[in-house]
Amino acid sequence: MVSTDTIERANLGSQVAQRLRGMILRRDLPDGMRLVEEELASRFEVSRGPIRDALKQLEREGLVALQKRAAYVIGLTVEDIAHLYDLRKALELLAVESVVRHATDDQFAQMQECVERMREAAIADDHSAFADADVDFHDLLFTISRNRRVADVWHQYMPILVTILQSAVGHDERLHQSAEDHNSLLAMLRSGDERVAAETGDHIDRARDRMIAAYERLSTPADG
Repeated sequence: MVSTDTIERANLGSQVAQRLRGMILRRDLPDGMRLVEEELASRFEVSRGPIRDALKQLEREGLVALQKRAAYVIGLTVEDIAHLYDLRKALELLAVESVVRHATDDQFAQMQECVERMREAAIADDHSAFADADVDFHDLLFTISRNRRVADVWHQYMPILVTILQSAVGHDERLHQSAEDHNSLLAMLRSGDERVAAETGDHIDRARDRMIAAYERLSTPADG
């Protein structure tokens, strides 16, 4: 039986990893910066156990390199983002094949709700709400697909993909178009359109290009 302490520590580790991940992607923690366990524990007001858990997670994601009691920020390059989106495309192409076969009307309705949330967020220019709805839409794809192995890989890389989206979406000027892209993809899934695989690939490629452009703007220091 897993103890409560273990569960709480795991949750704390995930929370610390999320905070550090965002700071690394926003360049608040620059490449090459040394991260010391004791200093991080003091900063986040937790014990060193969750800090170690967080750093191990970030090491698996390729964002830090561990050396004894310290870690060094590796950061994320445009090439890294392109590779992550290549992986995401491969996973979603597998997922949509199953979604077309297995999705119910209720499940399609849940995806439509995500699209409506994206539309509302675009109108309100609420980039954070848009990112949440976008993630929920794609997470539903993997849940509905019934392919546990594909979903497992998605959930392994989901935190860094979500953080990229959340960090860069504030610089994305095409929220309305992105919402309609999701609506078009959903319509193809509903109808079993034979073009759905090609559209899924194009959808991910467009998302990749927007995220790279936004990340480059995010990474460029403002003049003055």
